[in-house]
Amino acid sequence: MQRMIVLCLFLLSSTLLAAQNSPLPRYKVLKGHPPQDAVAAVNQAADQGYRILFSARLLVMRLDATPPDTWRYQPRPDDSLPNSFLNALNQQGALGYAWRPDSWFLEKQPHPRNYEYRVLEGYTGKTRESSRQSLQAQGFTPVGMFLNQSIYIHEIGAAQPAAPPRPSRVVDALRKDNLMKDISALAAQGYRYRAHEPSNKGGGTAVSMEECDSSCGGPFEYRTFGVNHAAQLERDLNALGHQGFRVLPKSLDWPPNLVERPVNHAASFSYRVADAHDETTAQQFVDACDRDGFAPIGFAARVGWTVHVFIVAEKAAASPAQ
Repeated sequence: MQRMIVLCLFLLSSTLLAAQNSPLPRYKVLKGHPPQDAVAAVNQAADQGYRILFSARLLVMRLDATPPDTWRYQPRPDDSLPNSFLNALNQQGALGYAWRPDSWFLEKQPHPRNYEYRVLEGYTGKTRESSRQSLQAQGFTPVGMFLNQSIYIHEIGAAQPAAPPRPSRVVDALRKDNLMKDISALAAQGYRYRAHEPSNKGGGTAVSMEECDSSCGGPFEYRTFGVNHAAQLERDLNALGHQGFRVLPKSLDWPPNLVERPVNHAASFSYRVADAHDETTAQQFVDACDRDGFAPIGFAARVGWTVHVFIVAEKAAASPAQ
């Protein structure tokens, strides 16, 4: 009897030791919304070395650090008034928290810096463009949108840009075909997609494009894709990817959903898509993708009476498919 007990204790301790010594998965999926409820679990994962990649209702993190040099997270301010939001954002920036793109969170680096936030001034296209050029000349860069405002960030104490900001243009249209026509026209002139922007047209969509030369890999071509269901999205993305087009992650969760291809492209891309139903299903999907060489890049959303979210993973090939 005693021998049996000793054997059982030995097996139990061996199992626990193996679990403790087993490597952590590259990716971790957690509940991401509301961020105020999710932040404790997010920071527990961050203590293990994980960093936020992107979030929506769920949140995906990647193992990027070795403790104790880890990230810390705070939810974005929830103030609904633009001025209050910006003030709260700057308070967090002074504490070392930077806007984490494609998520509901602010992020403090292992060796934190301090940040300042601004929004564009004015309401007309000309005034806003002048404000944009002024902010970029001071070293501010766009990081996201909130309450129909473009958010710009600057590291306090960082050196001013050595070169003047590249010229940029905002494309704004009510119809998707007109928007894509204008994007293509600017791309042919050497401009490259930079970010989504608030539209000055009721019900319209807008993006900013920045002048780009051969040093940034251009010129580029653009296509758009729809988001209906997982099988359709995977099929359409693979068709575009095999032609050398690559998903722009910043455009995944809001139209226009864009892919980009250098005119002289030398790569192709494969994609996998799954419904982001729950943490368990999404974790199984990203684990399988990781084993097969795919990396999760973002959530795509179909917005109708309800919001349906899909998780997208990407794998690059050495040369375009024939």
